[in-house]
Amino acid sequence: MDPEPEMLAEAARQAHAAHVANATWVQGNSADLPGEFGRFRLVTMGRSFHWMDREQILTALDRMVDEDGGLVIANDSCLVRPTTTWQRAIEDIQRRFSWTLEQAIGYLYSTSLPLRQLLGDQRTDFEKAITSALLAIDPNGQFAEPVTLEVFAATRG
Repeated sequence: MDPEPEMLAEAARQAHAAHVANATWVQGNSADLPGEFGRFRLVTMGRSFHWMDREQILTALDRMVDEDGGLVIANDSCLVRPTTTWQRAIEDIQRRFSWTLEQAIGYLYSTSLPLRQLLGDQRTDFEKAITSALLAIDPNGQFAEPVTLEVFAATRG
């Protein structure tokens, strides 16, 4: 389940490439749960729990996960939480390009950076500012993103 059609299309493409045939892709968000989705032995979330009403989603999942089932919540560091000089430069530039209230809310509902749609006619200026700032940090244009994976697992029973 994902609120973004593009994410669902990519998930379906990846599943097809991996010959996974036992998955169903549904557009929706945590507010749609518990819904009529059935029961599950394992529920996983990646880079998403922080966007949700945590109490609501855990209550809904409590009714959806089998007695011998479990929940895995995985999150990693990413551009949303900058730690390097180049990541902080990107964050600073993003703040300079004003978004409408609607665009900011749309951004908050997404786990990816939908900058093309949000920036509109500011896109070229934004890309030039990012390019200039990053090349000042590393003229070779090579940037490593440190990633720390956090996984929380819970079982029932």
